[in-house]
Amino acid sequence: MTGKAIAKKIILYAVLLIVISLLQGSVFTYVKLFGAKPLFLPLFAVAFGLFEGSLWGGLLGLAAGIFCDFIVGDTLVLFTVLLPLLGFACGLLSEYILARGFPSFCACALISIFLCGFLQAFKYYAFTDIPFWPITAVILLQAAASAVFIIPVYWAVRFISRRAKA
Repeated sequence: MTGKAIAKKIILYAVLLIVISLLQGSVFTYVKLFGAKPLFLPLFAVAFGLFEGSLWGGLLGLAAGIFCDFIVGDTLVLFTVLLPLLGFACGLLSEYILARGFPSFCACALISIFLCGFLQAFKYYAFTDIPFWPITAVILLQAAASAVFIIPVYWAVRFISRRAKA
């Protein structure tokens, strides 16, 4: 891959991350799907890893994680640590085990959505007297609201991945 193609890819992904972060932080903080706010930046970390490999998945996951922690606000470094790990892990899986297609992306995306929800709610499970099921219901609602974005995220990152190589 030439330097020009790498620069083009970086610019396209940076623009995508900025636009998505703005949507996540401005529009979707007020719009609730299924009664919960969607969190779709983790889907991008998974897509980056799946389509670009472990190194790009980790680096772009780090950028997405920083944006996500800034937008969500109630976490200090959860997403800054988690999203690079997700991007790197999905990149490794796509390099050695998984096919780089929609079924693999769906499986990894759903796992990441539930993992993010569980880790966000861990403090409530561990340190409060709130019963198990109400917390779990919120995780499931957030997962359902976030899963709506699986297809658009897949197509956006796939398009940029293929476009930047040309």
